[in-house]
Amino acid sequence: MLRRFVLQMHELFGPTTVSHELAARRREAILNDAEFVALEALAKPLERFRDDDLFARLTRYLGFENADKTSNYVERENREFRKRQKGHYRMRSRASLRALLELLSVRSPVPTMPVKLKWREQPTTEKEELAA
Repeated sequence: MLRRFVLQMHELFGPTTVSHELAARRREAILNDAEFVALEALAKPLERFRDDDLFARLTRYLGFENADKTSNYVERENREFRKRQKGHYRMRSRASLRALLELLSVRSPVPTMPVKLKWREQPTTEKEELAA
């Protein structure tokens, strides 16, 4: 019973509904179905579904020939935000803080100015002194 209700709702808002008249006929078929009306679990959804203003807003996309029926923009933004949040809080984990403390305390600091390398003085041997 509930499965049939869900299938009819999908059919109502699916790609096969192409006009306001067809949507209105499918809505009336759902609202007048005796099995749906008798089912107590569907009383509140059917009551909300009887609201003409709500139905007009839900089917407004049918008035445009090139309008998308749904937009995943909000879901995509939420997913990107959660991903950024996860990366931000991952940096505060115990392991990352321990690694930061090790980096700051154990490892030698990087010199701020480059150091010019000097050649070591070569020890002179007796042969070099004699050759000179």
